[in-house]
Amino acid sequence: MYKIIGGGILLLLMVTPSVIVGMDDSITIKPSTPNGDNGWYLSDVYVTFHAFDPPEDSSGLAYIYYRIIKVGEEEPPWEKYEIEGFVTRYNFTVHLAEDGRYILEFYAEDHVGNTGHIHSTSEIRIDKNSPNGNIIIPKDGYIYLFGRESFKNPFGYTLMIGSINIGVDAIDEISGIYRVHFEIQDDKGVYSGDDTTSPYNYMFLKHYALPTDCILTVNLRDIAGNSIDIQREFVKWL
Repeated sequence: MYKIIGGGILLLLMVTPSVIVGMDDSITIKPSTPNGDNGWYLSDVYVTFHAFDPPEDSSGLAYIYYRIIKVGEEEPPWEKYEIEGFVTRYNFTVHLAEDGRYILEFYAEDHVGNTGHIHSTSEIRIDKNSPNGNIIIPKDGYIYLFGRESFKNPFGYTLMIGSINIGVDAIDEISGIYRVHFEIQDDKGVYSGDDTTSPYNYMFLKHYALPTDCILTVNLRDIAGNSIDIQREFVKWL
């Protein structure tokens, strides 16, 4: 097992000789299909290059050349891995463990200098982390009068008098924010709405004749399918 740390990417390279008959110089990916939304992976990805040097009495495989291209950045130089011993078939696996968008390329060389074609993956997109966000309106422990922040409540709880435009700051630097879902629950029911463009807001117009306890739950979901809930309790009146 080899560990390479560079450019902010953690890669584990596991190289195992194989004698499986019929394997050619192709690439396989595990999981075989993205396990998130919109073509994104939510987990580590293993990319295996299957090198093959026919016929069985050939000079044997000597080197694997590979490079891991991070989309949007300058293409890196080729890395060279030396194969020990005599083999005509070889599996070379790259473990992608960090968020990002990647294209991997491979080719093999035998002991007399013959090289195979370059084999490339399609773009591999990984986002394993949930979005980040905060409820910015209402602030915890403040009093709001018809949507305007008034002052910090000396009694500690959040009080909203009249309608208010609830605001959330949300960010996801890898796949991006897909939508922000607002849900407010009181003793009578649930009121909800979505926003898909920043700034993320929900106008809460429900009228209460008496001060009423409410719970605001905001679900942040990114394009890859990761999500997280943030909450705030408040009292609503009028």
